[in-house]
Amino acid sequence: MGSPTDIKVKQYLKQTRDLYGDELFIELNPRQLSEMGEDSLKKPFSDFSSDLLAFNQEINQCQKCALGQSRTNFVFGVGDPSASLILVGEAPGEKEDLKGEPFVGRAGKLLDKILAAINRSREN
Repeated sequence: MGSPTDIKVKQYLKQTRDLYGDELFIELNPRQLSEMGEDSLKKPFSDFSSDLLAFNQEINQCQKCALGQSRTNFVFGVGDPSASLILVGEAPGEKEDLKGEPFVGRAGKLLDKILAAINRSREN
């Protein structure tokens, strides 16, 4: 049997794989980023719409949690895929589930007012 740390790492990796599949995302600190060099960080950022569409298609039938089994509609997201601001909500409520869009109902109206106050909208 491994050390307590080994066991925790294995549990974390298993949980991450169960939730996100075979991809592992690692957050690098600024020192690590500077050591990587500029060329290794150059991924084209011009068009994420095809990536988001593929990701949506990959996960929209997921049944790994109770929400996947009880929902009416899959709630993915709306707006400009290359926007400089993104908002991530928690699990969709009943209204979001019925419409298939995030942030609807009273919370959505409040969000629209907040975005308007900073000269933004859901589209940008």
